[in-house]
Amino acid sequence: MSEEAKATGKFWTLVWSNRQKGSYLLSNYETTHIKSLPNGWLLRHRFMGGKYFTRSSIIFVPDPAHTWEADHIEVQWERIYSRKTPNHVEYTNRLKTPQGWVIKEFFSTKRSASKEGTTCLSLTYFEDKDHQWVGVRLF
Repeated sequence: MSEEAKATGKFWTLVWSNRQKGSYLLSNYETTHIKSLPNGWLLRHRFMGGKYFTRSSIIFVPDPAHTWEADHIEVQWERIYSRKTPNHVEYTNRLKTPQGWVIKEFFSTKRSASKEGTTCLSLTYFEDKDHQWVGVRLF
């Protein structure tokens, strides 16, 4: 464990969660955490399905000037695509960062409380320093 982690007692800083108060065991929820690094941030996003950990993904987000501040960051995942069928659910979200976007893709064929099916979560960084990506379309 690093000296910083020993001193503060934590490694990650929670910056976003869609968990509702009182619904801990049987509901799906997501969380986003960050960790300050030289020249940017480590961003971790987790999807929790019911009471069991389901999927997690980590990506580096460039921010040489450290525009983000861990204690004052406003994380807003914006849904840009979603589709739900009897066999699967999928969605794509984006998160504005100081120099671009983090794109999150989620895909699941797993029904709640079932051992059958699969769940995938991925993060991708897209550089767009001037934030020209407006709406669903790019440029």
